[in-house]
Amino acid sequence: MKGIIYYFSATGNTKWAANKFEDNFKNKDIVVEVKSMEKADNIDIAGYDFIVIGTPVHAEAAPKFVMDFIDKLPEGQGIKAIVYSTQGANSAAAADIISDVLEKKGYTIMVQTYIKISNNYYFGVGKEPTLEKITKNLSEAEKKISRVTSEFIKGNQYKNCVSLIRIAMGKISGK
Repeated sequence: MKGIIYYFSATGNTKWAANKFEDNFKNKDIVVEVKSMEKADNIDIAGYDFIVIGTPVHAEAAPKFVMDFIDKLPEGQGIKAIVYSTQGANSAAAADIISDVLEKKGYTIMVQTYIKISNNYYFGVGKEPTLEKITKNLSEAEKKISRVTSEFIKGNQYKNCVSLIRIAMGKISGK
């Protein structure tokens, strides 16, 4: 099995998660390539058995840059996909929205999940997370990535979903 991980990470959280996915796959002797969406000049999925898409959450949805990247992806022709979002909250609509677009393009969504990482948007609202809270969130995130990677390798679906109302709100607020 061979896969490619595409991620966008403005602050490093989504890249951190992409690297954890890479580690988990490599520990199971699965070849993966990791690419930043910003540096992906030629989007080519030929020869890959699966694709991983990672995004941060901006206003409940994926950034426009990520959605533009998703639009440029070729037809999936049944290629298996993992979609994850990183955010300070427990969930967001971003992964659901991306999964919907990918399914319409012919990808098979096997994993759709949210990875809670300490919020890095606390200016004017909220408070800066403590080192203890950051460490706890990263530990839990690492365990979740390991769990969903294992389920994917076994051929099992693992989908976290939000309500249709939240998805609709996410599409609106994302614009």
